[in-house]
Amino acid sequence: MQIRPTLCYVGEELLQREMTLEMILEEIVEVIVTRHHDYCLHAGVIMISDDFFPKLYQTRLLRLLDKMGQKRTDGIDGLPTFPFMEAERVVAALVARRLALRGKEGKRTVTCFEQHPHSLRHIALSPMPTVLDCKLGYSLGHVAGALIEQQQTGYMANVRNIQKDTIDWQPCAIPLARLLKPSPDGPQLEPIAKRRQLNKQ
Repeated sequence: MQIRPTLCYVGEELLQREMTLEMILEEIVEVIVTRHHDYCLHAGVIMISDDFFPKLYQTRLLRLLDKMGQKRTDGIDGLPTFPFMEAERVVAALVARRLALRGKEGKRTVTCFEQHPHSLRHIALSPMPTVLDCKLGYSLGHVAGALIEQQQTGYMANVRNIQKDTIDWQPCAIPLARLLKPSPDGPQLEPIAKRRQLNKQ
């Protein structure tokens, strides 16, 4: 990955520096405003680790207070756990709110701020692909390559008989028109499962 993030917040670093959410938001806002006004940079990437909120200084204090008040210890470290929150979306919303507040106070800000949070949590927690996944992906790639080589457009790569041995697999292509149904407003995609259910009736 050749990504050069503007800012990066890793859980262990937050824990060592005892950073609070207020400190992080102020740092992000200052970087955004400075890049926008002083360097004419209108985009940037901020990477946030999955354990962002659990490693915050306030969260650590809350967990310690919660442990003293209650006897439940759900976490690995013997401290109570908090529900999972999508840190990238929460932080982005708080940054947008703080930028708007700076504008109302007459401070330097960014008038047009857009956020595009993207989480890789589902990829990081997904298991390794199975042998079937690898063989099927390899076969579909070959079918797609053959369609491109033959300059055939409007087709979807497919492989039949995947329940059998790979030597018995049958590569094929499905016309996208087969997935459409006529409509007064123009062609619309029809779910395959629904069409199969209708055919069985």
